[in-house]
Amino acid sequence: MLNTIGVSIAYPMVSIIWLNYNSKGIVDRVLKSLDAVFDLDYPEDRYELIVVDNGSSDGSFETIRGFVERRSNIKKKILGLDRNLGFAGGCNAGFRARDRGAKYIVLLNNDAIPRKDSLRIFVEEMEKRPYLGGAQGVIVDPRTGFVDTAGNYVSEYLFPLAYLRGNPPNDMKRPLYISYPDGAYSIWRVDAVLKANKAERLFYDELFAYCDDIVLGLKIWDSDYKAASFPHVVAEHSRGSTLGKDRSAQILHTIKCISFLYHI
Repeated sequence: MLNTIGVSIAYPMVSIIWLNYNSKGIVDRVLKSLDAVFDLDYPEDRYELIVVDNGSSDGSFETIRGFVERRSNIKKKILGLDRNLGFAGGCNAGFRARDRGAKYIVLLNNDAIPRKDSLRIFVEEMEKRPYLGGAQGVIVDPRTGFVDTAGNYVSEYLFPLAYLRGNPPNDMKRPLYISYPDGAYSIWRVDAVLKANKAERLFYDELFAYCDDIVLGLKIWDSDYKAASFPHVVAEHSRGSTLGKDRSAQILHTIKCISFLYHI
């Protein structure tokens, strides 16, 4: 069972990194994701949105930029990269652009729609547990209504395992330690990330896509922090919306991921 300490919450600054790449085919879902960020139940002056576009060529960046620029209730930054640096490189660009007063970084996929109370839940749970370097909640697949992931583990053979995938969301009853939080929607303590990496980055750029959150989670544990998942439904996520149709890319990045894990 996870330990807690009694604290009075003074909501800290949070930077949300939201990554885009050629999302025209799912633009309706992408805009729902952004709309949900602007509508989070968290003090508007205590969080910011960092949109990072990975050199999109399908017009989706222009649509997204226009949508974001029309909203004015929270602080926002828009980064248009010259080329596709992958999930790892794009998130690293967002991390370097974070508010320097941010205590937490949140990663949110552009095909994930956060629940209104999710950021507040994340921060309150993290503030009660200063030993946590990263965390997530229950993420639901909207196509089935079942769990997409409620936390992730790494097996003895270095294969990732999504806890409770395919189960009803209410099957998770209590907080649990996990190997690593899922990059689809997760919160990370900035001090823990900096201590784990000893550099201004979240991930190794070489990983590009897949495995990045696994490596960061294991490095968090190796830096005297822990990772956990909470029994709160925090988002819905249509996994595979971005790379789902490109099987060759999935295979390539999966092989690279496993090779990297065995190497380290």
